Amino acid sequence: MKRHELEMVTAAECCRVCGGADKNAQNALYYIGYAIGFIVRCIANLFSGKEPTVEPTL
Repeated sequence: MKRHELEMVTAAECCRVCGGADKNAQNALYYIGYAIGFIVRCIANLFSGKEPTVEPTL
């Protein structure tokens, strides 16, 4: 095959990918990402400058 040219392939040279990554691995990555996001949000809330809330007196 020459560089920068498309070439036809036969059925024997092709493969089919089904399902992608392992479902358990996908779930693990989801939960890890969720946990990291939750921890970062908690840390950000600790260090964020909060304005004092004052109740109006009537």
